[in-house]
Amino acid sequence: MNELEQLKRQIDELRAKNQSLTKSVDSLAAANESLVEDAKSLAASNEELAKTNSRLRDQLSKKQGELDALIRRFFGRQSERFEDDDQLKFDFASEAEINDAREGIKQAIEENKRADKKNKPPKRRR
Repeated sequence: MNELEQLKRQIDELRAKNQSLTKSVDSLAAANESLVEDAKSLAASNEELAKTNSRLRDQLSKKQGELDALIRRFFGRQSERFEDDDQLKFDFASEAEINDAREGIKQAIEENKRADKKNKPPKRRR
């Protein structure tokens, strides 16, 4: 009978282990479901972020193009346009203003001549 009692004890132990393992399986299944939901949520967030990233890259590219166009327009080569033959004429109100402008131009020419003389390197003797 000793053997029979031993077998009964082993059966009881195995049943207890089985119940414990069943509870573990149930909790693992619940955890698995939670992880699957998290994975789905993260995949959706990832997709949304990828779309946002793509949209922002497109906006950046567009803004960079606009900036490049503005830089070319501002700093690029330009030609002067004459719309009227009188465009370059100054409209002075009085003879005094005309004389003042003449004197200013003469003074600028003299200063330019002096600056040119100072900036020229001395001639070399042979």
